[in-house]
Amino acid sequence: MTLVIAGSNTAGHTKKSTMATMIVLGYCLGNIMAPLIFISTQAPGYAGGFTGITICTIYAGIAAQVARWMLVKRNKKRQEQYGDPTYDEAFSDKTDHQNKNFRYLM
Repeated sequence: MTLVIAGSNTAGHTKKSTMATMIVLGYCLGNIMAPLIFISTQAPGYAGGFTGITICTIYAGIAAQVARWMLVKRNKKRQEQYGDPTYDEAFSDKTDHQNKNFRYLM
């Protein structure tokens, strides 16, 4: 779901490529770090691993809500400044900040 939302809320070829690279990098780092928080001496409960996963899950939920709040705020600001979006610049290679008709998806 994160991959789809990040791809939909980014405009401009270079910016989309950079965003996709950052997501893959984060995914890889998560897969590298996750096994390191489960220590065999804590078996079978793995309290450290459970705590680490819980903290990451809570952080991800908070980050998602903050991102949603920011995107809603930006959409309202764009709606007030520029009115309803048109598709005149739909296929131009402008970023989401440069294209006045771009609206973020929730």
